[in-house]
Amino acid sequence: MTSSIYENWFHQHFVPAVLRHLHQQQLLPKALLLLDNCGAQPKVLCSKYKKMVISFLP
Repeated sequence: MTSSIYENWFHQHFVPAVLRHLHQQQLLPKALLLLDNCGAQPKVLCSKYKKMVISFLP
């Protein structure tokens, strides 16, 4: 896993899929993504997605 692959997956796949699912279910646009503590995962991804939280496992 590299940072660029991870960022592409997050912005191009994860966020749109979550927002689409929440919209279909008529739920508020908020989500929690739990990740392991891999160094390739950028720590600052959700700054423009106020209701999406990324939490890293120890």
